[in-house]
Amino acid sequence: MEIKNFTHEHIRVSREWPVCLDIDGIPYGIQASFHHYEAADDELKRAELRFKDHAYALFLFDYTEDEATDLLPEWWRDSKVVWELKPKGGTR
Repeated sequence: MEIKNFTHEHIRVSREWPVCLDIDGIPYGIQASFHHYEAADDELKRAELRFKDHAYALFLFDYTEDEATDLLPEWWRDSKVVWELKPKGGTR
């Protein structure tokens, strides 16, 4: 799907939190955001921004690090983690 010229539009990918992503058109580009609810019993376990070959991807997982790595698309498995949301307690 290719979406063009959506400066003032809002797109929600998925309907269930904690794994949902909001994409908004803003005057100078796009903004992608998600919500992390600390009090949720089924909190988001993994969020990563990855980089490879001039491309960035944001992955949101309801899985642990070991489970999430196995679920990455093949092309992204050797990518560099630029940023990550650590699980509750600050351990990996």
